[in-house]
Amino acid sequence: MGWNGAGSSKEATSNTQRARKWTLEALAEFWTAVILRAPQSLPQALEEAAAGTGAGWPVVQARPEAFFERCQSLHGRFFAKL
Repeated sequence: MGWNGAGSSKEATSNTQRARKWTLEALAEFWTAVILRAPQSLPQALEEAAAGTGAGWPVVQARPEAFFERCQSLHGRFFAKL
């Protein structure tokens, strides 16, 4: 945050871009694929999704960190309802 208590515009833009890439629909599709495919690790699954090969993963062109940051903003009930 800046000295006046406001976050930077770069930070706000980054948060908006991350939310746009990891929509609720993309998160639901990704977690469903994780359950069905049981990958060795989430980072591996995220890399495959980012590659966009269509091998059962939703195509989301984003860094793995963006996924984890987006998930932190969601309530546990979202994941329980999946």
